[in-house]
Amino acid sequence: MSDSATSARPYARAVFELARDAGTLAAWRERLQALATLAGMADARALFGMPGVARQQLTDVVSEAAGIDDGAGRNFVRLLAVNRRLGLLPAIFEAFEALRREHEGTAEVTVTTATEVDESQRAKLVEAIERHLSLRADVRWDVDAELLAGARIRAGDQVIDATASSQLDQLRHALTA
Repeated sequence: MSDSATSARPYARAVFELARDAGTLAAWRERLQALATLAGMADARALFGMPGVARQQLTDVVSEAAGIDDGAGRNFVRLLAVNRRLGLLPAIFEAFEALRREHEGTAEVTVTTATEVDESQRAKLVEAIERHLSLRADVRWDVDAELLAGARIRAGDQVIDATASSQLDQLRHALTA
């Protein structure tokens, strides 16, 4: 695990617990996503590292740019600015999302197929994934023509590769071994 993920975890946990207890998980998710997106921009990262910028000024600029106009959100930005941790925002958002998904019993799943999948096939595949994971699946669909046929399903660190290209690779390996 990277240093940024380790440093981000306590901030994410604190925000998650605050949001969970207040019933504001969705609002905090939006705030953190906006802040993480902003923090991913080169100009923002340069601003975070500027030595002459006052922490309150940085708090104001970041909050306004991310559309944070409530006290709790601004206080969070101020805390990160004072501790020089604004660069952790993408990792804080990722850690928060993991905690939120665990709390809600959902898994983030990416399904990559060789061609577009129609709605009825998608529904059947989502049902099978949820049954396999014993969790509700939040599925993102991707298309990669290089797969030839089949699907690759990724849920966290679990990967199910049922693609034609994978099967051809296995056959090639078996024939050359």
